[in-house]
Amino acid sequence: MSHCSEPSENRRLNEADFLRLFREQCPKPEQREFPAGRLDATDDGAFKMGVTVIKVKIVMAFDRPMDWVGLTPVEASDLADTLNARALEARGIT
Repeated sequence: MSHCSEPSENRRLNEADFLRLFREQCPKPEQREFPAGRLDATDDGAFKMGVTVIKVKIVMAFDRPMDWVGLTPVEASDLADTLNARALEARGIT
């Protein structure tokens, strides 16, 4: 579903850089996959998501507009862990 890398200690991405780099790495529509099969007719396939902290806000960026998100239990737990880690980072508790 998603993955990201930590910016180095010496360089934190600003919002414009984060969004630009994220979109450059996203797959084209014709490259979309359905790793767990297609959920229903509105399923648009796997997506990329980035999570970072910008100006003390947790920012989630997606590779395209979407109406809904479906996650496996493991993906949901991983997302919760990532959000909690970014929340601690934003609060200065790392």
